[in-house]
Amino acid sequence: MSGIDEVGFDLAKKLKQQFENNRQTILETTSRLFTEKGVNATSFSDIAKAVKLSKGTIYYYYPSKDHLIYEITEFHFKGITDGIFTWINKIHSGLSAEEAIKELFTTVFTKAETCRLHLCLIAEGIVGKAAIKKRFAEKYAEWCTMIEVGLVKTDSKDKDLKRLAYFASVMLDGIVVKRALNIAAAVEDICKDLF
Repeated sequence: MSGIDEVGFDLAKKLKQQFENNRQTILETTSRLFTEKGVNATSFSDIAKAVKLSKGTIYYYYPSKDHLIYEITEFHFKGITDGIFTWINKIHSGLSAEEAIKELFTTVFTKAETCRLHLCLIAEGIVGKAAIKKRFAEKYAEWCTMIEVGLVKTDSKDKDLKRLAYFASVMLDGIVVKRALNIAAAVEDICKDLF
């Protein structure tokens, strides 16, 4: 490679990295703003000011607020899915289903901010953002299947792990609401009626 080619390659690599860094910063900052102000009350001007980029630069990355909301939804879903994978990897034979579900509740949705963002995005799906509503339905089905896979690894005597996984996913939403409102929810109390 000639010296000019190397300089061009290095510049392209730096620009690509800067693009990804800006995109990630916009997603993280906007997620935080959504939890603080709400989706509707957060403008592109607010985002631009918070990330210290021009409003035009924000539009370069996201041509509309709907594009940004959808991207944040996917970013958020990835975090939840990663949390469930972490939980699955912790599950082992010898663990009861009750213990596994308690572990699920302490692994996924641990931060109040994540819970508030989840509720903000649910609200977007409820008020008419069909694409977000559809993605929630798809992700809930995926997460239930993942929870069922984790429960298969336990020593559960329960034959209907699909039902148990469904109830666990529904209970996760209850925990999300309590954590978003900063209401302490003892995992033991939540699980006692399930088993």
